Amino acid sequence: MVVPPTANYFVFEVNSYYGTTIYIDEIGEYQVARAIREVAPMVTVGRQWYAVFRALADLYVVKESDYDEFCVMVKEEVPKHPHLPTRLEMQRMAVFSFAKPVIFWTEKDAPVKGKRFDAYKKIAQKTKELLGR
Repeated sequence: MVVPPTANYFVFEVNSYYGTTIYIDEIGEYQVARAIREVAPMVTVGRQWYAVFRALADLYVVKESDYDEFCVMVKEEVPKHPHLPTRLEMQRMAVFSFAKPVIFWTEKDAPVKGKRFDAYKKIAQKTKELLGR
């Protein structure tokens, strides 16, 4: 699915106690595209794109299970990247603490350990930083 150039992604805060959703900010398509391009050099295996996906899902830029949309977004921004994401790889990584928002990721309960865990966490944090979050 191609997002029109004028599209904006909206970031919301959900108050589960009161059951309300509060509009906070919006993220422009150009910001998302720039973040994907700038994070791309950090991605050394296709599965690491999951860190970018999870960061975007945390910000409600992509739906939690819409791996296809995310894969298209990446392929449009960095079509010649040697390690493009696939739906299957994204689904395989959405387990244990990686199924939760990045802030709740723990190495103890992650599908990867050590330096590999650190790499995923850095990629996710860099994505959020580039989007001003």
